[in-house]
Order: sequence, then C-alpha cells, then structure tokens
Amino acid sequence: MTEVRGDIVLSFPAQSTNLRIARLTASSVATDLGFGLDDTEDLRVAVTELAGALIDDEEAGDGPRLELRFRIEDQTVVVEGRRSSVDGEVPDLDPIARELLNVTTDEHSLGTEDGDWTFSVRKGPSAAS
Repeated sequence: MTEVRGDIVLSFPAQSTNLRIARLTASSVATDLGFGLDDTEDLRVAVTELAGALIDDEEAGDGPRLELRFRIEDQTVVVEGRRSSVDGEVPDLDPIARELLNVTTDEHSLGTEDGDWTFSVRKGPSAAS
C-alpha cells in the first residue's frame, strides 16, 4: 500500500472519450490505498457514472471542461466533480445507475452549484476487503 498525500486534480474537455482518464485515476487511487478488487471497481464505476452525467458530447471544440478532485480522508476516497457554466439542471441518472451507486458507495450526490453541474462520491473499503 502506498501512502497517498495531497489532492489529485484533473481537468479535461467534458467529452465521454475522456472518461477513461477519470476511471484510471479512480482505480489508481483506490489501489494505492489498498482497496480490494471489488471496492476498486465500485469506485471506478461510480466515478464513471457521475462524471458521465456531467458530459454533453454535442458540444464540440473548446467547450466546457470537467474538473475532478480526488482526496483522501482517512481510508476513504472522496471525488468531487464540476463542470462550469452550464444552463439548467444536471441530467438525471438512469434509475439502474442510481441504484448501483446506492449499493456500492458510502455517499454520492449529483446537482448544481453556482451555475455549475457538480457531483461528489465517497467510498471507503468494505469490511470484506
């Protein structure tokens, strides 16, 4: 297990092809904390679903960016996402994705804040790990 220090902040164009960057980072942080395979996969999927909800591939060019902040609180990974300068409410999650997040994360949210679309997810290791 590697000691993780400081926040990891990613910023990339809000396009679905870039979600692999978010997935890879989530997996790496969870592995460094010593999460088991199932918990690592749960975090990876949660970050993918929530970050994906903030993406609209119809906007091209130098459009909006997605910023993700990964931080460690004790043995828990907290990921916060933000896409700035968007109009309207954040798209709703698919009901299956919502249920999956309810089962696999400690806490999650998806919403708007100061004209930005945002999400947060909190995931610690399960007792079986």
